[in-house]
Amino acid sequence: MSKQKILQKDNIQDILALTPIQKGMLFHYQMNADSEVYLEQTTIRITGKLSEREIEQAWSRLEKRYDILRSVFKWEKLKEPVQIIYKKQHNPFQISYGGLDGNDSLEHLMESELKDGVDLSKVPIRIRLYCTTECKYLILTYHHILWDGWSSGILMHAFKQECLNISTGNISEITPKTTPWKEYIKWLKGQKDQKNNRFWNNYLQNMEQVHDPLAWIKETSSSDGDGKYTIVLDHRELSNVQKWCKQHRHTLAGWVHAGWGLLLNRYSMQEHIVFGSTVSGRNAELPGIEQMVGLFINSLPIYVHFEDSLSVSAIVEQIEQGMKERSAYEATPLTDIKEYCGLKGKGELFHSLLVYENYPVQAESVSEIGIEVVSVREETHYDLTLIIITTNIYCWKW
Repeated sequence: MSKQKILQKDNIQDILALTPIQKGMLFHYQMNADSEVYLEQTTIRITGKLSEREIEQAWSRLEKRYDILRSVFKWEKLKEPVQIIYKKQHNPFQISYGGLDGNDSLEHLMESELKDGVDLSKVPIRIRLYCTTECKYLILTYHHILWDGWSSGILMHAFKQECLNISTGNISEITPKTTPWKEYIKWLKGQKDQKNNRFWNNYLQNMEQVHDPLAWIKETSSSDGDGKYTIVLDHRELSNVQKWCKQHRHTLAGWVHAGWGLLLNRYSMQEHIVFGSTVSGRNAELPGIEQMVGLFINSLPIYVHFEDSLSVSAIVEQIEQGMKERSAYEATPLTDIKEYCGLKGKGELFHSLLVYENYPVQAESVSEIGIEVVSVREETHYDLTLIIITTNIYCWKW
């Protein structure tokens, strides 16, 4: 880990505490700064008549708008880590050039950027623009501690809008106003309540009967490496699932969570199953939170009690009811939940995580400028992570 950069004191806008989930991600970074855990990468294909300078200008305008893009993190010689928001901060573009399609070179560059990683104390975002004769690729490599999937959608929409404005000469000198990141930090501090303790203690009252449902895989597997696998549901398969959900008055989210719980139950032969589930964190009563960029997500336990007499529909209903009841307590830090249940210092509360990415997609107008996300890479520290991407198809990744 490199030495932390001396602060630009005259350039500091805010010094803020980290959210609990940011602290958790920082812990993993401190354990191994060269690890790719929580290192994310988004690659965007850009078509149309935009120069390298104009693309950099478009991103620079986003840096002015969103505080989190001007953030660095400090922890050395501090009792608690902090995130520092600079008044001005520009992450310079690295520009490379390739041939007609450049696919081989693009893949090489993406891998190289991941290998180089990021430095949270200096530049948590690496930006490379790869130019071919047909199009340009913007490769964003960043740490998940900065923003979540919902925020990625906001950034991509805003980036395309800035590119369109620049291409047409319709550039405003006024930076659009967004709710500052510090307002969410303030809101989060006021959420600790005894009701949280009572709810989670009751919800997870059978935790002493829960064991790692993935233990059998670890015991029998001969491989220590990482692996990724993708399944795509076609329109016919998805239509059948939607019909079933409608017939039984269930949601697709409930169906997906129940399916994952059933899989863990069948393979582990355990009656009590707990796995992690990511929530958006956008339920906070904060003006403009839907358009803020930052890390709002939280990972919470889903508990399922399987009995032989339960139908699939009953299992889905059990999960949906639990998710509905916990909605008022979604801001509870995972560390607090473990403490409420007497599990502090006893390892992970769950060993698999389900990420259900069902974020609102903003409609894009047809134009001469094309902005398309062609690759997204994300990784957690959990033994097994299932990522559900909902667009016009269902994509399962683990």
